[in-house]
Amino acid sequence: MTVFSSTNEMYETARSLHNVPEMLKAFRELHKLTKTKMVEWLARHGVIGINWSTYQRWESGKHTPRGLSRDAIEKALDKIEDYCSTVETISKGDDSGY
Repeated sequence: MTVFSSTNEMYETARSLHNVPEMLKAFRELHKLTKTKMVEWLARHGVIGINWSTYQRWESGKHTPRGLSRDAIEKALDKIEDYCSTVETISKGDDSGY
């Protein structure tokens, strides 16, 4: 078992390995989202037809999202990462690209 120094490191490692269950869990913890809020956020960003129990099975690794669900999850996580990077840049006062 790998030991990570931070949730961010765990997320980045899971993302690079395309380990969706670990990526979902690390992402949710990194952004301090409840599972319910994570399901709502995913639904608003194109991951449709899931509920809390489906998400729980994905995050626990009992089931793995496949096909369109997996693609939609990866796109949604990329969107929020872009958004968080933009907010962080703006909050630091660097608005050179805007």
